Amino acid sequence: EKKVKIYGSGHDKILKHWLKNLHDWNISRQIVWGIRIPVWYCLGSGSSTNSSPENFNKETPSSFAVPTRHSAGSPVKESPFSGTLFDRFYPTSVMETGYDILPFWVMRMLMMGIYTTGRVPFKKVYLHGLVRDEKGQKMSKSKGNVVNPVSVINKYGADALRMSLIMSTTAGKDSSTGEGKIRGMRNLTNKIWNAGRFVKGLTSFAATKVRNSGTSESSEPTNFGDRQFKNKLNKVIKAVTKQLEDMKPGLAAETVYSEFWHWFCDESIEKAKKEKISYPVLFEGLKVFLKLLHPFVPFVTEAVWEQLGEKKLLIESKWPNV
Repeated sequence: EKKVKIYGSGHDKILKHWLKNLHDWNISRQIVWGIRIPVWYCLGSGSSTNSSPENFNKETPSSFAVPTRHSAGSPVKESPFSGTLFDRFYPTSVMETGYDILPFWVMRMLMMGIYTTGRVPFKKVYLHGLVRDEKGQKMSKSKGNVVNPVSVINKYGADALRMSLIMSTTAGKDSSTGEGKIRGMRNLTNKIWNAGRFVKGLTSFAATKVRNSGTSESSEPTNFGDRQFKNKLNKVIKAVTKQLEDMKPGLAAETVYSEFWHWFCDESIEKAKKEKISYPVLFEGLKVFLKLLHPFVPFVTEAVWEQLGEKKLLIESKWPNV
């Protein structure tokens, strides 16, 4: 009925094939459902606690459950999670997982969700591929090509690793990541930091100059260069926003990386040095780029945002509008 959209070319066919051709499995092959949570109920009071003294009833521990339906009709019994809390979290919007567990996990969630509630548990499924080494080989300890994330983070930073895992990826496709790519993304974090420091210095210099002259500064376009800059910036905002809305984070990361590095840093900052773009307009452009970069490199962008004198956290700010 197309109530669930699969992002990952061809994998929706795999899902349909499994649903249409399922056979009974031996019960020992089934995944355990409703794993018990270690919460015990006090005898007589009905109150719960995370401790387990001897006078607690250990025969009736709580476990995760959903409203049970034997048919598409009314539920036979209600779960403690039904009502406001349950309605708030079920169904959810996006399920993100690896394509390798599509039949074993995603399909079972769909089946159990529909069976117990009559509704699909999520509307979109975004599938990521396997992370391979720089040569495209599967990582394994025996080959010695495994990248230790902790070591990489200590050496290059979490943002560099994060961006390298997102950059240029496609739903349902494997991606190659190695130290060379991670090092390149570390260079991006340095670029963001240096651009922030330089633009802040330019803006402070411009503000002092304006105060001394007795005039007022404005982030509104004041010349042809400013208008060109604003028009281009709007196109970047529109492109990155659409790519994210279309569930293409890898392409969005690639776009914002390219536009920030080549257009903003290499071209626009140089034009600002020659006063072809006003400093306040460039400053506002930097803030927009920090917002666009934030989903991919959250730590360095948050730090630069604070250095620019912003009181509110970047993660709490609104996404830029065209």
